[in-house]
Amino acid sequence: MVSISHMDAARGVDSVANDTILPPSLDLPCSDVITTFEVTDGWGYVSGTNSFQDAEKAMRLPVEISGSYYITEVWGLFAVSQMVGNGNLFAKVYTSSSQGPVNQVQLSDTVKVSGILVSPTDLPVTIFPFDSMQLLSDTSFFASIDISGLYATQDTVAIFMTQDQCSSNLASWDRYSDGTWVSVLDGWDLDTDYLIYAVAEFQSLTDIDESFLRRGDLTVYPAFPNPAHQSMQVQFELSTPQSIEMAIYDRAGREVVRYSLGMYQPGKHQVTLDLSGIPAGSYIYGVESGFNRILSVFSHH
Repeated sequence: MVSISHMDAARGVDSVANDTILPPSLDLPCSDVITTFEVTDGWGYVSGTNSFQDAEKAMRLPVEISGSYYITEVWGLFAVSQMVGNGNLFAKVYTSSSQGPVNQVQLSDTVKVSGILVSPTDLPVTIFPFDSMQLLSDTSFFASIDISGLYATQDTVAIFMTQDQCSSNLASWDRYSDGTWVSVLDGWDLDTDYLIYAVAEFQSLTDIDESFLRRGDLTVYPAFPNPAHQSMQVQFELSTPQSIEMAIYDRAGREVVRYSLGMYQPGKHQVTLDLSGIPAGSYIYGVESGFNRILSVFSHH
């Protein structure tokens, strides 16, 4: 979800926009069901550690806004996290081709297994931040989560996936232990996507008013101002009557505050969120409508 912020003095640009980039399959009705697949001829999970010692899980993400950008974070939505030795995971960013990931251009900070967020009732995101970023301009890239170090520590993890036959057209790929990249369709005979997201920071926007994220009946437009101060405006649009809730989460995925806003009719709406009781910092906000939820990031000063 795109949002305008004040001048970034470090990079010397007049405006910055953050876009949470999701797999396109999440706009399909079939993505209302997410799952994991256990390995049937061994142990572990298709989307995580397994007896084949898959090293990395990657998702091709499209960039639909023109201009140069940085990938500031990768988000993983994990279904399973079983800690034994508390090993390390990393996120990476790769350039993209039809044959899968090509060149690694970014490596995230370490996230330990103990830092992976899993919930039986919610979908918290585990955040992999980048200290060093490369300016990109391609229309797509791969975001990956490297799990290769967890075999030595005997930890088990698995990322949520869409159900079979619900994909973004050969967008999910695995790196095997020998370094080979293979699509999930070719390797597992599953036409599915990993729930791996990325946050892109754009240096300029051609038309902020036309930037949005859509999931099912819910469309979310730019939140402003960003950074926010005492309040923030969130715009959304519905195609059917829906009950709306919004929530703010800290960077560890913990819910800070929830706003139950009631029933809204079809059309475009704007809500003012009171932030006066929230400490300064960086947060995630979510707009929820029925089974649909859209997440993005904002700063509060």
